[in-house]
Amino acid sequence: YIKDKATELPMEFYLSNNSKSNPRIEDCWGQKFKIGEPGGRYVVQNAGALKYVGIADAEECERERMVKNDKYVELLFQADLWDECYITYSKDESKFVEPPGSQLEKVLEPGSGKMFFFRIEAKNLTFAFNNGNNVWDNNSEKNYKVGYSGKYLIRDGKPHFLSRSDADVKGVFSSVSVPAAKKIG
Repeated sequence: YIKDKATELPMEFYLSNNSKSNPRIEDCWGQKFKIGEPGGRYVVQNAGALKYVGIADAEECERERMVKNDKYVELLFQADLWDECYITYSKDESKFVEPPGSQLEKVLEPGSGKMFFFRIEAKNLTFAFNNGNNVWDNNSEKNYKVGYSGKYLIRDGKPHFLSRSDADVKGVFSSVSVPAAKKIG
């Protein structure tokens, strides 16, 4: 998977089992494997040939990088015409929270319009947004759904996976302590 279009192409590589006792390398008969186009999904076949099998799903590749114990869903939602934003939701297949639901936090970022933020501990979430006055964005009455923890931007009628949630990333390092700086001289 090549996410960054700035990655130099063609990309050349070989596969190794990284074993010191019985090292093996698959290198396409000494020629190395070559990928010339970004965004593809490839399989190395038994005979050592590289076969294109389809378009890579960047969001799926990012989700695979998540830590198994991640537990937060974070949502970013842009609603330029709303002064307030609420979310009604069902987390982990529970009952929906009654409207108007929980109020989202306004995010102030230059040039982002009116962006709202919501964080909840959940593995999956079904949800819809409203302005607190019965104006809804409920994905054309289908509701929005995310099936994995992580950080999402809601745009164009669907959640777009951005990364691991900020809360989960910070949680990974919560047990690390850094000694205080000492003044020198």
